Amino acid sequence: MKKILIFLTTITLFACHADDNKDDNVHWGASMEFSVFNADNEDLLNPENPKHLDVSKIKILYVIDGVTQEFFDSHLLDNPGNFRIFKYENEGESEYRIGVSLNDHDKSEKTITYIQWNETDRDTIESTFYKNKYSIRNKKIWLNGVVVWQNADFVKEPYVKLIK
Repeated sequence: MKKILIFLTTITLFACHADDNKDDNVHWGASMEFSVFNADNEDLLNPENPKHLDVSKIKILYVIDGVTQEFFDSHLLDNPGNFRIFKYENEGESEYRIGVSLNDHDKSEKTITYIQWNETDRDTIESTFYKNKYSIRNKKIWLNGVVVWQNADFVKEPYVKLIK
């Protein structure tokens, strides 16, 4: 029994690499969260709000090699349209948010993602990323031409409150 334990311990030690615990190996992803309110402070993502946004009209568009295209992946069962709407709760307060997967498919240094809310309303998200062979993470994010987030303090999930 003691020999088996020594053998398993040795295999485990050899299987580990010195850089396995480095921050670069953590896949944080390329995403962003938004809450969406109107001027009367009504949550437009809350399905119980009579003025809520029609989720069926929301589309995520990526600019890849200069071509704007809707990104839809049926293999992503939880959010094939590359967004998800969820209830966010913090310290007794709650709101609905939309989590958007940003364009990390284009090879440009700064990529473009559009949130098409409906036929007439669209927001532009430009983003840069830290990339290596193990992971991708947000570096800097612009919303409609204005910097709204930088990865200075390594907050994992960028967030912006939109007023529509």
